[in-house]
Parts: sequence; C-alpha cells; structure tokens
Amino acid sequence: MYCLKSFFELQYRKNVGGRPLGKSKMKTMKEDKIMELYEVYIRNDIGEQTKKEAAEKIRTSLLKYKPNWWKGNIYKESTIYKKGHISK
Repeated sequence: MYCLKSFFELQYRKNVGGRPLGKSKMKTMKEDKIMELYEVYIRNDIGEQTKKEAAEKIRTSLLKYKPNWWKGNIYKESTIYKKGHISK
C-alpha cells in the first residue's frame, strides 16, 4: 500500500521549479521597442525603404539611445532582420 500511495503522490505533485512557459517579459519588451522604432523609421524615412536598411538604423539608434531597462547586448542587424522583429 505504501508503494501505491507514494506513486500517486508523485504524479499529483506540483511543478515548482524552472522557467515559466512562453516568452520572457524582457524579450517581449525588446520586440515591442524594435517594432516601435521600425514604425518611426517608416514614418520618417523617404525613398526606397528596405528591411535591411531599417535593421541597420534601428540597431544604430539602439546603440546610441539604449533604454535603461534593456539588459544584455543589443541584437545584431541580422537578428533584427531575420527573427521577424520587423514585420510587414
């Protein structure tokens, strides 16, 4: 009986450790900031606008004016372009 009881207790035990499911809040904040800068780029820039040029300008503006809450390094241009942070 003891073996059965411990077996059932193990199955109903709550998961108490580890990283929570889904994206981290920091990553979501970074993506939102990049989308905001992309929208500003689209509104202000005139002429032919490519996503690679947008990624370059977004990265340079982040390097100059990095938000206080941004932890870690700034994404590379290729990451901004390829990961789909820039949509449309």
